Amino acid sequence: MARLVGAALAACLPLAAAAQDGVLAGRTASFRIVTWDDPAAPFFESAVYRATVGPGVEFGLAREGHASFDLVPVVVDIRDDGIDLSYPANAVPGDFAAAGFNGYVLEFDACLRFADLAIVSRNNLDVTPDRIRAEYGRITVNVAGLSYAADSKLSLAFVAAPCAAPTG
Repeated sequence: MARLVGAALAACLPLAAAAQDGVLAGRTASFRIVTWDDPAAPFFESAVYRATVGPGVEFGLAREGHASFDLVPVVVDIRDDGIDLSYPANAVPGDFAAAGFNGYVLEFDACLRFADLAIVSRNNLDVTPDRIRAEYGRITVNVAGLSYAADSKLSLAFVAAPCAAPTG
């Protein structure tokens, strides 16, 4: 059974964000899992899950099987200065399916720039910088072909800023 990167929503934990300083706090984030060899024709695309960025976990996805795919549970915690992706203690170790892209897509409700994107730590998840993309309002992480374990975790850091307003 091929293993994809996420799972159907068992407990998406949108948290009401308190009024806070910061670019991401209080914004709506969407999260989905996509697998493709050709981006124009994905062979798997999860539902789009939404949460308000605030203290604590924004997304908690549980293990679920779909046809020939076994979706891997993932927990996503978004901060104003980064993102943590981790796997629950009961996650069964394995390998993510190989594909052109098998990974996470995180998007925000407004145009944002992400500067100084860096991997802060990667415990038992060999994600390299070339597997991470930051575009306006969107971050993708490709874990295709990598191995994971219950204690795997990826922590990313960045500086988020609103897109500049058009001049003229």
